Amino acid sequence: MRALPFSVRSSQDKRVDAEIEVGLVILRHPSEPLPWLIASDNKTMIARFPQPRWCTLSRWQSPDADPRQFAYVPMALMVPEEGEEAPAELPIVIENRDPRLIELVISDARRLVTADFGIVHASAPDTMLYEQRGLEVSGSQFGPSFISFSLTVAPILDYPHPGDMITEERFPALYTT
Repeated sequence: MRALPFSVRSSQDKRVDAEIEVGLVILRHPSEPLPWLIASDNKTMIARFPQPRWCTLSRWQSPDADPRQFAYVPMALMVPEEGEEAPAELPIVIENRDPRLIELVISDARRLVTADFGIVHASAPDTMLYEQRGLEVSGSQFGPSFISFSLTVAPILDYPHPGDMITEERFPALYTT
């Protein structure tokens, strides 16, 4: 596996927002009243004191028309090697910023934590380039500075259509009007 950092704002080859890909993650647990919203981009400052807080504003899966605040957390994807033996999961490593997030991801042995993962451009955070909903969180680990977990794509394998079919569920951006 190779690490693919999502902190592309500092990348030299992607200078305009239209080229910057942003990862959005929504983590849900039955014991939490609201989902955790995490983004890989620090486009908008939402607080200055007591410490600066950054986020990405997006209407992705917003229950109303208002944009939701996806908190900026540095993250990296661990992209599996290509081939038939590649695991059906996507490992993600995020910076350890909140002990409650560790409890949410690590303490779950029954796989109650589910996640939705999406990729957008920084210039258009409401338009999904790629989206996958209903993933299961597994294989959690943590250290003093990181939390790592995998998003298993087992629910994708149960998809009723072949993977090469372009349907509205798999490619919602193609069906926007």
